[in-house]
Amino acid sequence: MWSTQYDSPRTITPNEYTTTVDSTNSTYTVFTSTRKLNPGTTHAYVIPLDTTFPMCWAYYPSTSTGTYHEKNAGSFKMELPSTGGCGIGQGPVAKPLATLHGVIMFLTWTIISLAQLITGRYMTHYWKYRIATHSVLGTIALIATIIGSFIILKSIHF
Repeated sequence: MWSTQYDSPRTITPNEYTTTVDSTNSTYTVFTSTRKLNPGTTHAYVIPLDTTFPMCWAYYPSTSTGTYHEKNAGSFKMELPSTGGCGIGQGPVAKPLATLHGVIMFLTWTIISLAQLITGRYMTHYWKYRIATHSVLGTIALIATIIGSFIILKSIHF
């Protein structure tokens, strides 16, 4: 299965992906998944050797279909050495654009909006400066919100 965006994964045809259960007990299940590094299809992700790449996992406890998995998902970094074996890196995978979006939205809707609220409500004695300050802060909040929206849409390849 593959997916390059935030949508339901699709099956690679022909499906050359196999999973075998190695052992299981009341605490965990050990399984092995096998797939060609380059399945040769246009939509398949080619797994690089000797390079760290992101991996994700998801499961739904009631069914094996491509159903929404709620919070049963995560990501990690992996490296496949050309000499064999597997190396698991630190997780979860960093999402710098999502982090930037969060910082922009936090600053906009806490600091700037609070300052706009205060200038609109409590600076009545300074009418000329109050309206100008309130308007500038509102414009900054609008621009920052639009920029933050474009950033998060870019991060999900919209």
